[in-house]
Amino acid sequence: MVDAAKEVAFLTGSESAPPCKTLLNCCADGLDQDTFKICKELFRPFKKSLRKLQLLQHLPREKKLKYMQESLTVIGDRIDTFLQQYCRASEVKHWQKMFWRFISLFSTMDGKQLQKLHKYIKNNRMHKLVTPEINWEILKKQLARPSPGHDLS
Repeated sequence: MVDAAKEVAFLTGSESAPPCKTLLNCCADGLDQDTFKICKELFRPFKKSLRKLQLLQHLPREKKLKYMQESLTVIGDRIDTFLQQYCRASEVKHWQKMFWRFISLFSTMDGKQLQKLHKYIKNNRMHKLVTPEINWEILKKQLARPSPGHDLS
């Protein structure tokens, strides 16, 4: 009962706490409560990278790209490590989808877009020894593609 009261106060605000726009797990489409808790605990040490994804809207384009690259590298590497260490081959796709769906709660992009960008950044990291610069034009095009239901401005 006390927890429910705290959640209501969190959603509506009180004299001591300003109102919050949304409760994060209310927005977690496709994530059941247990999956949400697993994701939340897995990414707790990466709050800084998740926050950077939220701050992107208000930054100049070059900083957006830099922060996006840094954050998705850290977050994506965490996902890859977890999948390799703890998931059976039959579970990898499911958990990968759930993790990126959770990460999308911190971004204006959906999970598929974030996963695709991480894959692009990861592939370019491998080529960085040969080519010193990432192809920013391709990354800019990836960021410019709107996703249904997501505003990239």
